[in-house]
Amino acid sequence: MRKLNIISTSLLKLFHGTSDINAKKIKSEGLKSPVESARWYMLSSHIEDAIYHSEKAQGKPVVIEFNIPVEENKRRWEGWPYLWPPSKAGGGSFKGDWYALKEELPPKFIKRIIKVTDEDLRRVKK
Repeated sequence: MRKLNIISTSLLKLFHGTSDINAKKIKSEGLKSPVESARWYMLSSHIEDAIYHSEKAQGKPVVIEFNIPVEENKRRWEGWPYLWPPSKAGGGSFKGDWYALKEELPPKFIKRIIKVTDEDLRRVKK
């Protein structure tokens, strides 16, 4: 991963739904795109979208909350330099904007790992 010299930053809060098994690996190695150079949407701006996807991974469902430092630069999109421009939520069952990784997210960006309950899953599937 390249080193960036960012002077003015803000934090972008995003969520990734996965399993407790995958969360251990992400906590030690960071979040990486499963497909090299592809824009694979992996992070949502809304926690309920991540809860919905957490059940699909093998193991107990969890949501990882990331605080991603992003450059405040009007010539760039929100999420640059780590993320591709967001895919805006356009109705349907999802509530947040979706982001694909441009750069690996290091473990230091993890704010917390949230256990997903059966009640959480029932709520988002309504």
